[in-house]
Amino acid sequence: MQNMFHDPKNIIPLTQFAQEGASSIRERLQTEEPLILLQDDRPVAVVLSPEEYQRLGELAAENELLREANRRMAGDDGLPAFLKDHSTREQCCP
Repeated sequence: MQNMFHDPKNIIPLTQFAQEGASSIRERLQTEEPLILLQDDRPVAVVLSPEEYQRLGELAAENELLREANRRMAGDDGLPAFLKDHSTREQCCP
């Protein structure tokens, strides 16, 4: 995905957003990237479709699980946490 802050078709003033109405916004979200709302020429909000919002939430959750798995497996010796309670792998896993 390209940087949406550089695509003028996705950037609209907050007043225009308010004037367009919900049905127009829904149509735009089905055919375009998320909308960036501006106030005083500065981004103040991003409007996503429900599907995109859910997709991003799922990606964030998966990323958090991956980080936790990596954190648990990381260590000086490279062994998973469940093996670190034993002095050697042979004692744990004959």
